[in-house]
Amino acid sequence: MRYAWAILLSALLVGCTETRTYRVVVKNATPDALTIGLTGAEPDHVWNSPEEIAISNPQANEHGWGQIVPPGKTADTTVKGKFQSHDPAFCRVYANGPAAHLDFSQLLAISRGAPNRVDLHLFPGLNVFIVRYDHGILDGERMDRSGP
Repeated sequence: MRYAWAILLSALLVGCTETRTYRVVVKNATPDALTIGLTGAEPDHVWNSPEEIAISNPQANEHGWGQIVPPGKTADTTVKGKFQSHDPAFCRVYANGPAAHLDFSQLLAISRGAPNRVDLHLFPGLNVFIVRYDHGILDGERMDRSGP
């Protein structure tokens, strides 16, 4: 009985990981190029945000992050990762403005809540968004029926 409690306690402390698959489709309906990338607390560090990359590797100044989506174009990718059961995943979107792309230091300078960044919550399975400006603020509208 003592061993059963130890096993249960260790399972609770470690947490349960699960493999999730996300299909992410982002239509750029803005006049600017967008930089998009996936972020989440995925243990293999495949989904690191620019901030996490900068912390783990301070020399990552020229490290490219994300994918450029030109105006009027659509990005479509399917990815898989292992997550703790309670950890969310996001598609982070930056508006590049008049620049064709943003360098790493420019990405780091744009914080959550800035008008040229939106974090789109992902659910396992299909995630379809149209990204546009709403009164000068970058916004992503979910077009699929996934989620709660």
